[in-house]
Amino acid sequence: MKRTVTVITLILLGVIALLVLQMNSAGNICERTKYFGQYRQDLYMLRDLMIKLDQTTNIRGFISKMGEDRDLLNLNAGGLVPLNKAIDHEFAAYKNDLLKVKSIVDINRIGYINIEDGKALWVTMSGGGALGVDYGYVWTQGQPLPTDYKLRSCVIPGEPNWYVFSR
Repeated sequence: MKRTVTVITLILLGVIALLVLQMNSAGNICERTKYFGQYRQDLYMLRDLMIKLDQTTNIRGFISKMGEDRDLLNLNAGGLVPLNKAIDHEFAAYKNDLLKVKSIVDINRIGYINIEDGKALWVTMSGGGALGVDYGYVWTQGQPLPTDYKLRSCVIPGEPNWYVFSR
């Protein structure tokens, strides 16, 4: 009986620690606005490339495998296509743009990118997994961020339509 109480106590302490860590990382999201400058040029370039790809192809996202040659393109139809296959076949005409996206993603260790109808670009710098917090930067084309009870955001000072976010 005493052993069961000890195990339950340890589990509860672990859950509390996880919740505290999650609240702290989400609560300090506005602190991340100061890091935007180091990514600024690449984020603007990503925005322009992804808008172009969104307007001319059915590519709506890029999922990085962090330097491995297993990066994926997320298509509007909901399918995932390996980048290497895509640039050799269906998206050969966009090879240079896609390789530039891959280069920016790899250099900045971006987790994934998603564009929504050319009006919002979500750049997730770090994905927190099932229990953690995702954070990154989002650009919107003059529209407010969607309301989501999990979404926390702060405007990037001096950068029109850019926010830092966590969710």
